[in-house]
Amino acid sequence: LLREIKIVNHNVKINIAKHKNKQPVLIMLSGLHGSGKTSTIPKIAYTLKKSKENIKIAAISFDNKRPTSQQQLKLLSKKVDINFIEHIGTYESAKIELQKIIANNIYDVVLVDIRGRSNLNTEDIEDLKKVYEINVDYHLMVIDSTLGHYLTSIINSFNNVAKIDGFIFTKIDTDAKCGLLFNTVFKYKKPIFFLTNG
Repeated sequence: LLREIKIVNHNVKINIAKHKNKQPVLIMLSGLHGSGKTSTIPKIAYTLKKSKENIKIAAISFDNKRPTSQQQLKLLSKKVDINFIEHIGTYESAKIELQKIIANNIYDVVLVDIRGRSNLNTEDIEDLKKVYEINVDYHLMVIDSTLGHYLTSIINSFNNVAKIDGFIFTKIDTDAKCGLLFNTVFKYKKPIFFLTNG
């Protein structure tokens, strides 16, 4: 599991240095349901832990629809020895919870997993707007690399709601059309941060 993530370009990296006010670096992952967001979080944490000794990382899920996703992230967090912060509630309460975490200045990095979407209807867009009111350092979109020509419309739907800072492509070990992936990234002028298997 933990060897299934690759750094695409060592010049494209997550700056894990704390802010001047010692607040943690916030990394939010968004994407469609089933894209692999939750399983990607421990892979990112493992990579960051290798890059800096004694780094303190926490993961929190803002998925208020699927309790099983909370349990999944809890188990995966334990595997890579990072703290899991459980939260089940509205997006408004989630924002308050995250503000408390930031104020405590305990962690260097906080990885935020938000609920996956099967499509972006009006309700989803309004929900996402609430989530994106959180001022994160990195908003990374996790994309199933087998989506092919659907990539552009999916990226547009998310990018129209909140600015995407970069991409993580999952399932790269399958029969993915890599040329299309890189052409899409070139179109949006956003870097690929990671490629992952599975």
